[in-house]
Amino acid sequence: MSGNNNLDPVYVLGRSQRETERLQRQGQLLEPFTRLLFEAAGITTGMRVLDVGCGAGDVAFLVAKLVGPAGSVIGVDKNPLILETARLRACAAGLSNVTFVAGDIRDVILDQDLDAAVGRCILMYMADQAVALRAIARHLRPGGILAFEEADFSLTKSIMANAAAVPLSKQWIFWVFEVFCHTGFPLQISMSLPEAFRQADLPHPQMYMDAPAGLGADWAGYEYLAESLRSLLPLLVQFGITTEEEVAIDTFAERLRTEVVTQSSVVFGPVMIGTWAHKTSWWG
Repeated sequence: MSGNNNLDPVYVLGRSQRETERLQRQGQLLEPFTRLLFEAAGITTGMRVLDVGCGAGDVAFLVAKLVGPAGSVIGVDKNPLILETARLRACAAGLSNVTFVAGDIRDVILDQDLDAAVGRCILMYMADQAVALRAIARHLRPGGILAFEEADFSLTKSIMANAAAVPLSKQWIFWVFEVFCHTGFPLQISMSLPEAFRQADLPHPQMYMDAPAGLGADWAGYEYLAESLRSLLPLLVQFGITTEEEVAIDTFAERLRTEVVTQSSVVFGPVMIGTWAHKTSWWG
């Protein structure tokens, strides 16, 4: 399984303290949608759950609340540095039912059959999603839940093409979309996920689509969108898509906020695709 690891799409948002903080902003913005997905999939009290690509721990902490003290969560991530942040945050939150393991989920060995595996924005960074799903499913008991939430930038771009969208929001998705195009990133994951589940010998997943949307001056997503653009800025310049002067990242959030408020408009964050299925007793 590890043979595919070097072919994975590059994590274009980089590895930095500021990117870790951006992930925490993302966690706050997407938590309501992720919670609905996990509850619909059947994540509940007492379960033992694997969080794939846990990063700074936001999904793991959400799951820890859903499973309660009688349950437990194991977060796995390839980046050992970000796991230090996750451990500190878990300790500060008093979450004793969460542990973290450094490693690639396609290679890591866990010592128990778990009730569920979850993740957010993780399958989109796997070169072969079916191989990844098979690797994840092997950690689950029969009947175990697989629930993943992924960003589909082709759908986000379609929404932002609406004539009523404010100019800066259209510019945001154009820049983001172009970076991911240049790096060979899967832009239509909503179309590829069902086939990945099939190739992994899993049932057809149930799916839903959602997106954070903001209007008015107080929406927290303005800062999140700006920080996402900040993380992508080195590649935007490297690929010749735009310049630092054109982006003017330090004022981007406020300029976007002003456009939305003055035009009484709405701005959307990334369209998120939720998928879930249960591992069958005959799997494998």
